[in-house]
Amino acid sequence: MRGGDRRGLDPGVHPAGELPDAVPVRVFGNAARDEAVEWLRSLPEGAAISHRLVPETGVLVVEVRQALRAQDFDALAATADQWIDAHGDLAGIVIHARSFPGWENLGGLIHHIRFLRDHHRRVRRVALASDSKLADVAPKLAEHFVQAEVRRFGYDELDAAIGWAGEMRGVAATGTEAGGRGT
Repeated sequence: MRGGDRRGLDPGVHPAGELPDAVPVRVFGNAARDEAVEWLRSLPEGAAISHRLVPETGVLVVEVRQALRAQDFDALAATADQWIDAHGDLAGIVIHARSFPGWENLGGLIHHIRFLRDHHRRVRRVALASDSKLADVAPKLAEHFVQAEVRRFGYDELDAAIGWAGEMRGVAATGTEAGGRGT
């Protein structure tokens, strides 16, 4: 910024370079590179999951990138609840994960269980698009906890998983029935 020119500055940024309280800032000298990298790694990351709703089919697609956190399930529940309030049950949920990352902490696990408890009767199908070994047993395990039909797909079969989750019952689909391998 030259000569006091403030054009383009976010109103939350002070002209002297101070940032809003929500943004952590530390200054490191060139010799403290390793310390700076370690500090950056210690900062909270973005969402462990992202999700999107496919409105044409009523399918909620969940992309899992890292250990599951409580706040991620809160955001997921808000999206699911908004759809359910406006349209009724979700046709399906698709979980797309290269592998199962576990939970960040006990709070993440508790919020996951709470999400299942509050929504499992409002979802018709759940597709697991994953190459994880856990995905092989998840459909059989899930039938004891959820009313939804659960099917496993390979990680690279995301489109097929979304299509199956949004289909009407009784229509043939590719993928894996509980316990078996897909075609």
